Amino acid sequence: MILVDNLFSKYLSSLYREERKYLNRMLKSRGMGSAAVRFMMYIYHNQGSNQKKVCTEMGIDEGLGTRVMKKLESEQMIVRSVDPQDARSHILEVTDKGESFVVECKQMQAAFWENVTQSMQRKEKEELLFILERLSDQAIAFNNREKERK
Repeated sequence: MILVDNLFSKYLSSLYREERKYLNRMLKSRGMGSAAVRFMMYIYHNQGSNQKKVCTEMGIDEGLGTRVMKKLESEQMIVRSVDPQDARSHILEVTDKGESFVVECKQMQAAFWENVTQSMQRKEKEELLFILERLSDQAIAFNNREKERK
């Protein structure tokens, strides 16, 4: 069973990397990349989060986070404002331009996955998503249990 377990990581990582390569290629002319997409998606779905929380929850180094946030701010995709609860922290919100970017990125992702899964029947896609969601939930629960044990 060890061989099968190693293949899970291999194939899931490959899918993730290929999607990122596609997004990087599609966004290169705009000077953006897949890291910006990840941040924008997170901020879009968590308006008002502070920068530190975004980095922590995404598992991103704060230095990288700061660089990406500054880039997004200079591109007028987000607004960073001082957190009234903690003057050392910044609250992040998506601008109208940023919202348009998120919509565009979602369309790019949809096109990628539509292409990748074109040979699959709808039922197969639904089953795969169900299984992946279950695996994700179990992985999160497992890691939370392990973190509490230590």
